[in-house]
Amino acid sequence: MYSRFMNLDEEKRIRIINAAMKEFATHGFKGAKTDNIIKQAGISKGLLFHYFGTKKGLFDFILDYSMEICVNFLDEINMDEDILTRLRENTLIKIKLAKQSPDLFNFIITASERDEEDIQKETKERIEKFTELAYSKMFSGIDYSKFKEGIDIQQAMDVIMWTIEGFSNKSMVIYKEKMVEDVLNEELFTELDSYLNILRESLYK
Repeated sequence: MYSRFMNLDEEKRIRIINAAMKEFATHGFKGAKTDNIIKQAGISKGLLFHYFGTKKGLFDFILDYSMEICVNFLDEINMDEDILTRLRENTLIKIKLAKQSPDLFNFIITASERDEEDIQKETKERIEKFTELAYSKMFSGIDYSKFKEGIDIQQAMDVIMWTIEGFSNKSMVIYKEKMVEDVLNEELFTELDSYLNILRESLYK
């Protein structure tokens, strides 16, 4: 359906995608303005609708595109049986991905929250399906025998996830203006490992 768009020059294609993603992430489907998108992308409105038909067609494409990026990102993770090792790699890839596509996570989180019920329901259902796939992949085959006796596994996993999410969100804010190669540096690895070591000492045998 979008073959003509995908055959565009890569630089122009990415410019359109980034402009649309940012607009939808900021305003949701209903509030997004195609005039803002074409201005940011440097194209005509006729050309935009030539590729996507309607604003809804553009929104659906951006949503599918975002899901595909995240699925491909999941495939890069080394699914070690140790959840801390697995989440370490997941965090670093997430930070790298956020730097390469700054509005990706904002789009996924906010795009369905400000719209009429039919758009919101459809979008949430698609995101929920991806989330289920992501969680089933991320948390399958974990070696829970590493945890200390008597520890509530679910509570331990909550502590781990809160720590990882907090570190990830803080890092993306701190390194927002830096290049990807400057973000994934020794300082970042050292700080992340310090938190993981605390978790290992507190929760593992």
